[in-house]
Amino acid sequence: MNITATAVDYQTIMVDWSYMRSDFYNVTNTYRVNIEAAQQAVKAVDRPSTERQYEVTGLTEKTTYAVSVTALTKYGNKVSMATIVTTPGQYQ
Repeated sequence: MNITATAVDYQTIMVDWSYMRSDFYNVTNTYRVNIEAAQQAVKAVDRPSTERQYEVTGLTEKTTYAVSVTALTKYGNKVSMATIVTTPGQYQ
């Protein structure tokens, strides 16, 4: 699974994901967006299989996050590699 995470502002990250093979979409039930900071879970949010992006809000400025997406499919779970993103300071 391909994943990108972009800091929108000091407390928001936009996460986008897609499969490398289009036939995987047919077997996916739910996506779980996982956000960690300093190896501690911050958020885990389930999204419907029809969505391919999620805006994560309420984060802390100047913090580095590891973002991954888990596809919950009828054949098991497929976890993306984590991508790293850092929120900027509020007044930058």
